[in-house]
Amino acid sequence: MVLFIDNYDDRMSDLYKLLTDEYCDITVVRSDDMTAEELVLTKAEAVIIGTGVGNAVDMENCLEAVRRFCGNIPVLGIGLGAEIVCMALGGSFCETNPPDKRHYNTGFDTTGGIFEGMPCIVSSADRVSISVSPIDLPAHLVITARDEYGRGLAFSHREYPVYGICIYPPSLGDEICMTILRNFLNIIK
Repeated sequence: MVLFIDNYDDRMSDLYKLLTDEYCDITVVRSDDMTAEELVLTKAEAVIIGTGVGNAVDMENCLEAVRRFCGNIPVLGIGLGAEIVCMALGGSFCETNPPDKRHYNTGFDTTGGIFEGMPCIVSSADRVSISVSPIDLPAHLVITARDEYGRGLAFSHREYPVYGICIYPPSLGDEICMTILRNFLNIIK
C-alpha cells in the first residue's frame, strides 16, 4: 500500500489519477488527519507527501513520520512535501524569486533513482518559489536537479530511497511525470 499524504492542493488529484493508472493500492489521508504514530501504523510500503499550502515547520506530525519512515520505506516529497522531507532530515529550503520566464530548463541526475531513464535537461513551466538550500545541506542528502539559475530543485538521500522534488511532476510533461512515478513505484514492487 502506498500512503498518499494530501496537503490540500487541488493539483494533487491529477497526480493521484496518474498514480492509480500504475498502482491500485493507494490510501489518501489529509496531512492533519493523523498523528505521526497513526501514519506509521498504516503499514504503508511507501509514502508520497504532496504539495500544498502551509509551512513545513508547522507540520510536526509529517516531519516526525518522515524521520520514522526514512530507512524503512521509500519516501517521495513533492513541493511542500519535499520541503517536509528535507527539513525532517536536517536540511532546509530557501525562498527564491521564480524566473520571469514562461519556461526554464532544469538539469537532472539521471544516473539512478527516480529520474533514471528521462532526459538530462527538461523544460518546465512550473514557477517554483522555493529551492533546496545548499548552504546547510546535510552530508546524507544530495541535490539531484538544478535549474538554469543554479537553484536546487530536487534531492535524494545518499543511502535510502528518499526523494524530494520541488517541481510539480506533471508540469514536466506526462511522459516524464510517469517515468518519475514508475521509478518510485518500482522501488516497492
